[in-house]
Amino acid sequence: MLLFALQRGGEDSWSSSVVIGLLVGSGVTAILFAAWERRKADGAMIPGSVVGRRTVVCTTLFAFFHLGSITIASYYLPEWFQAVQGVDPLESGIRLLPSVLTQIVAAIVASGVCKYTYIPRTTETRGGRLAVLLTDSH
Repeated sequence: MLLFALQRGGEDSWSSSVVIGLLVGSGVTAILFAAWERRKADGAMIPGSVVGRRTVVCTTLFAFFHLGSITIASYYLPEWFQAVQGVDPLESGIRLLPSVLTQIVAAIVASGVCKYTYIPRTTETRGGRLAVLLTDSH
């Protein structure tokens, strides 16, 4: 509901009854979900004891920002190729291939290193750094 409200708010007026209803509905749904999860305690879909761990919080934040930046780059880069450099969609896709292939190869290499070194914690951070360095060369 929240995403639909944000989309409709950009198209229609933010003071529209549909947009306000969707925003209120998404807020109420989020509150109900949080209350239900708290009520279920350890039987919850996302137990509070797991959410409170520092490792889980840091890993989630890393994944959110890292994968968010990759998603934004892979979404806007083809549009930039077309709008600024004036290439057609096929050429834009071809120019995006090095970035996508680098991400795939880095993920495969990082998972292989994790499998054979048995040091997942340091390898995960190195794999993330490697992916950032290799995909940030635009």
